[in-house]
Amino acid sequence: MAGDAYDLIQVMTNTKELKHLKPKMQKEGGKFDMSKAIDTMVQEGRKAGRKAGLEAGRKAGLEAGRNTMNILIQKLMQDNRQEELLQSTRDPALQMKLLKEYSIKE
Repeated sequence: MAGDAYDLIQVMTNTKELKHLKPKMQKEGGKFDMSKAIDTMVQEGRKAGRKAGLEAGRKAGLEAGRNTMNILIQKLMQDNRQEELLQSTRDPALQMKLLKEYSIKE
């Protein structure tokens, strides 16, 4: 595809990514590979989407974990079980047992 046609498609679709990819898509003889440009653009978009999704999931998981542990801490403190609270910070099995005992969902 000629450079003019590539530019026209980029402008008409208002796709900034195509402008960014143009130098990489030029083939021998000055033509441009629009199919490769679109494929590259789609792959880059997917990669960015996966990265954003993983980060959002990580943040949500950390927040849920903090909330779960805050509930457990409150329950143990209300029941005057400070020693078990301290032990549960070093013993994951005890922590799981206490979460079950208080019916706290992870």
